[in-house]
Amino acid sequence: VPGPVGAAEPAPAAGAPRRSPPHALAAADRPAALAKLLEPLLENAAIDAALVADARGAVLAGAGRRLADNATLAVFSRTLASVAGALGTLVGVGELGSVHLEYEGQNLLITRLADRGTLLVCIKDASSLGVARYLVRKFTEGEAALAPTSPALAS
Repeated sequence: VPGPVGAAEPAPAAGAPRRSPPHALAAADRPAALAKLLEPLLENAAIDAALVADARGAVLAGAGRRLADNATLAVFSRTLASVAGALGTLVGVGELGSVHLEYEGQNLLITRLADRGTLLVCIKDASSLGVARYLVRKFTEGEAALAPTSPALAS
């Protein structure tokens, strides 16, 4: 008979294989699952590229327009999110959600994926920022559901 909701499962017997939570993916399956989650973002004509990086800044998935240097963009996005997060902590405003950078003819939205990494989205114009934020929120919900239970396993 199962125990009450929230009750801990008994520890596996010595030598028994450890079971992953049902939502966790093997590290090798994560990039393909993330790429699939990026598809709805790119269905919006205002978004022309997206890139997911792990907590160390390594590229996990990308979609859309080919960017000049995904590896460097991933590291810079992760670094910018880290610096912006530290700035928020110093000012006392809480955890970073996202950073919006506006350039002539292009906008970048860098979103923190908890402590698992970052999402970089290239948006064609600022008037589409609200829709982009909504699509990013949907992506982050899906990404969180795929995430391993331990941040160290996220990459």
